[in-house]
Amino acid sequence: MKENDRILFVSTADTDTLSAVESLKTISSKIPKVEIINIHSGWESRENQQQLFDAVLASRVVVLRLLGGKQAIPESFDHIVQICNEQNVPLIACPGHQEWDQDLIGACTASVSEVETVFGYLMHGGMNNLRNMFLFLSDVYFDTSLGHDAPEPMPWEGIYRPGLVDLPDIDTYMTEYCDPANPTIGLLFYRAHWMSGNLDFIDSLITEIESKQANVIPIFTYSLKHSPDSANEPDRVLSRYLLNGSTPRVNALINTMGLSMVDISDEGLDDSSDWVNTGMDNGSMYYYKVAAVDSSGTGPLSSVASATLAQSIQASETFNGHTYALTSAATT
Repeated sequence: MKENDRILFVSTADTDTLSAVESLKTISSKIPKVEIINIHSGWESRENQQQLFDAVLASRVVVLRLLGGKQAIPESFDHIVQICNEQNVPLIACPGHQEWDQDLIGACTASVSEVETVFGYLMHGGMNNLRNMFLFLSDVYFDTSLGHDAPEPMPWEGIYRPGLVDLPDIDTYMTEYCDPANPTIGLLFYRAHWMSGNLDFIDSLITEIESKQANVIPIFTYSLKHSPDSANEPDRVLSRYLLNGSTPRVNALINTMGLSMVDISDEGLDDSSDWVNTGMDNGSMYYYKVAAVDSSGTGPLSSVASATLAQSIQASETFNGHTYALTSAATT
């Protein structure tokens, strides 16, 4: 192999990198070198950026999976695209959710069919799909004949039970694992953890809850708002698992996912950019960091931004969807 003969996989989701590492252990055939880089909060130091740029230069194909789009690596993204264009390195840039991201689509230099195939592997997720993604990239870009399967659909939600291979339906689970004399706790977690096998913390929660003489229903899901195949059943987790008709199956719910359990309509606020901070003191300075969150996990934190609440603010009013400050003096 020449020095630049490698596949580079860069992701902001640690569950992706866990699946990728484990999937490579299952490939007995000889494939090109695969380099995996996980982008995390505070990652974009000058040293790490240079390591990433060097890895791009040494690669024959580059796959980016960016939760939050190009803003996940704002100081590195454009330079990666520039390197790939100048060096004729195929770039496949995919978002962390099912909707296409225009910035990422525009940056791709691989063929449309190859981008769609890789996106399919990443969206369906899991070790087997990641394994076939690497085999696919090897066959396409290194002229190997290792063979690979097409992206394999996987459940978007289900009930997890340590030790079970097959996913039980809710009625079977309630009969076999829930004592009607005990309270029942629902436990929600991201599908990405189930797909990557990153389940130690869920197993610990199950053990701890059951040690307190309570039942637990551990449910993984792509999203609490909707799954890619549930346009006609947006509250599927609620209707299938947490409710029996109109009767709750659980007495309490532990949610390890994002806070929002509903979709915001197009006429409302954009949930990626609007947030209301209440209980603030006039004249005080507040500091903020933000990160994108979806089914793949949490993206890296932004740089610190600060804002000072003016001394003269007396109250606020909302009109036509916009909130205005009422002040006792002019503000600048």
